[in-house]
Amino acid sequence: MNVPSQSELIARLTNDLGYPSSGAELLADQLQHLQPKLVEAFSHWWKNGDLPAIEVEGYTASCFVKEYGLTPLAALLTLDWLICEPEIAKAAINAGYDNVITDS
Repeated sequence: MNVPSQSELIARLTNDLGYPSSGAELLADQLQHLQPKLVEAFSHWWKNGDLPAIEVEGYTASCFVKEYGLTPLAALLTLDWLICEPEIAKAAINAGYDNVITDS
């Protein structure tokens, strides 16, 4: 399986998934360079909308969606990051993030 072409990715990201064109271009570029281990998982999600049960460094895409509130694409790109830079990615994930709450 292959990742769809840049133009196919951008078209669906903007038309179906609501990304702005500049964000879609950046995201499409990142998706075009996914690690081989994730290409089939991404292709499955792209076609079916289901996140496959692929695990990297103890994390799954479903975990990132359910527990961290990431979108499926962000979850897959985070798995990609874990493959490329496992120690840096795990440290960032374990550090968490802050939520800013403002009174309206």
